[in-house]
Amino acid sequence: MKLTSAGANKMIKAWNEDLEGLLKKEEAESRTTYGINEEPLPANYDFARMQQQMDALNQKIAVLRHAVNVFNTTTVLEGFGFTIDEALVRMAMLTKKKQRLARMKQVPSLVRTSPGYGSNTPEMTCRNYDAEQVEQEYRRVSDQLTALQLTLDRANLLLEFEVELEG
Repeated sequence: MKLTSAGANKMIKAWNEDLEGLLKKEEAESRTTYGINEEPLPANYDFARMQQQMDALNQKIAVLRHAVNVFNTTTVLEGFGFTIDEALVRMAMLTKKKQRLARMKQVPSLVRTSPGYGSNTPEMTCRNYDAEQVEQEYRRVSDQLTALQLTLDRANLLLEFEVELEG
């Protein structure tokens, strides 16, 4: 079957929801509570069948996750020259850098701090960098992050890969 990464991730999410439903059903049906003077109702729980259903879903999830991982490690993003998995790492780095630069943009050029206990002399703290350079780097990183995200989104929505799912 041919899938996109976005489609595969939606399938994985749906299967995980199905698995969660089976786990809740198992929790509810695997035990019977009844009063001392009551006869227990017949159990509707089939252990072997439940395990088979869960194992089948986990197998599908594992196969599809592996296919997505192979796609991510072999698909080179157009215009960037590195694979999707590399792009994900670079995006995390760029996001951290952008956050750091955003904090640096907020630093005033000069701050006067009140004296601490036992001192009458205020302290001055000055910024040791050019705010305009920080602003330019922030814009550059932000633009690069946006371009990378849009390229990754296109790849995840449009590029297909083949995967064999049993059952």
